[in-house]
Amino acid sequence: MKKLTTLLFVLVFASSMAFAQDNTATVGQTGDDNDATVTQTGANNSGDITQNATAGNGNFATIDQLTSDNDATIGQVGNSDAEITQMGGSGNSADISQDGTFDRTYNSYGQTIRNYYGIITQDGALNDADITQVGGSGRVEITQTGDENIAVHDQGTDGYGKTYISATIDQDGLSNEAYQDKQSTGGVNTMNITQTGDDNVANQDLSQDRYLQGNDMHVTQNGNLNEATQTVSSLDAWGVSGNTFTITQTGDSNIAEQTANTAGNMSTVTQNGSNNVATTTQQ
Repeated sequence: MKKLTTLLFVLVFASSMAFAQDNTATVGQTGDDNDATVTQTGANNSGDITQNATAGNGNFATIDQLTSDNDATIGQVGNSDAEITQMGGSGNSADISQDGTFDRTYNSYGQTIRNYYGIITQDGALNDADITQVGGSGRVEITQTGDENIAVHDQGTDGYGKTYISATIDQDGLSNEAYQDKQSTGGVNTMNITQTGDDNVANQDLSQDRYLQGNDMHVTQNGNLNEATQTVSSLDAWGVSGNTFTITQTGDSNIAEQTANTAGNMSTVTQNGSNNVATTTQQ
């Protein structure tokens, strides 16, 4: 199976290098311990990698697109890692979808451990990045340098909970938007959004009926007309405890809002500029 995987990659790579523009690269892999790499130069390229693990682990997918107006999609089932890099142009779109639901290994404490990561790096204007993870312990990194970028990160639940989530969105440019949402049980989670530029919007939301304890959420904005909203919600009295919220805004006309619906939460808002509004509600 490994030999067949390598052959597929060589064919895709040769195709993408032979033609400078309007290329489509598609790789499908079934099994474990497979690697897929797609490299495309020129404009209007499309790269798609799908990996389905049979025993639940070991796959790795990479898409590198080096000019403008490209589309990259990676879909993975099992304990797998994914990276997408788009450089040097506008109008790019990147999407990573990871499902670690069925991969169930356990540590000495009987806790479920399913590890994977998704990384998207975009350099240019009008970029879009989307990472969705279901189940497992995941790491998310989205870095966007340019104008009018949108970053979306969503953490879903498989009913078994997550042991650890680390999510970071870093945007440097104008008119950026960042959204992060986690809806699953358990774990020590860290969610960070950093925006440098004007007209940025940041949103982080945690929502579940229990277990969303130990979360750490930070938003840092440096620019004008920024908005930051962090919301934690739970229907269960013994969920969502021990959270830390921090919003730092430097600039004019910023708005910050933090809401927590359980005890034991901490909230810190720092604003440097004029016409800022800060609202913090803890119950």
